[in-house]
Amino acid sequence: MSSLLRISEGAAIALHAVCLLAKKPESNLTTSDIAYELSVSETHLSKVMQRLVKRKIVGSERGPGGGFKLSSPAHEITLLDVFEAIESFVGDTNCILTPARCTGTECVFGCIASKVNELVIGFMGSTTLMDVASAEGKLVFKLGCLDLNEGGLAGNGKSSKRRKR
Repeated sequence: MSSLLRISEGAAIALHAVCLLAKKPESNLTTSDIAYELSVSETHLSKVMQRLVKRKIVGSERGPGGGFKLSSPAHEITLLDVFEAIESFVGDTNCILTPARCTGTECVFGCIASKVNELVIGFMGSTTLMDVASAEGKLVFKLGCLDLNEGGLAGNGKSSKRRKR
């Protein structure tokens, strides 16, 4: 099934890897350890981790007992910090098409792309690695009129059922 919200594989690996490091702050985790836990390619993970080291999100230690650790306490690093270490700056967008086809003033989607982008940036910018590490899969956030929880979106009282095609 396709999704309207897309995050690159590199950014997804980075987000999952640092969350794993946040859950094990006393351990140095090797590329092999992380790749195994996340079921991802060691080669791709290695490239992602290099970018995270360069942006000082994680630190690395070579040799026996070496590996990766967070460079700062988990409560100081947001999901947005990690995402932007891989994907550069997250800016506002008026068009969901790539490349952009409209300016947003007469878009068939109206201002929805901008609003969704604003919600995602707000969520990622206010969620720390400590939040994720301590939540055990039960994060609940309120963004504007939406409740984001385990079940998805709620808040306007309308049914979110789709029409069958």
